Amino acid sequence: MPLHEFEFPLKTVLLLGDEQRGIPVELLPLVDTCVEIPQRGVTRSLNVHVTGALAIWEYSKQKMLKGAQC
Repeated sequence: MPLHEFEFPLKTVLLLGDEQRGIPVELLPLVDTCVEIPQRGVTRSLNVHVTGALAIWEYSKQKMLKGAQC
């Protein structure tokens, strides 16, 4: 699901994978939703710290707009 379409639950755990191999296959059954950041061009990945920052920002933005206590 694209990040901009995902509605974060108030209680959220963010699982980020290795930049080369992604999330270990044995952890995939434990997640409720896989979210991606849509990109254009040849490069199909962002550094993991950039991806984490974008996801945390989107979570915070959604919760601040709704007045939730994060």
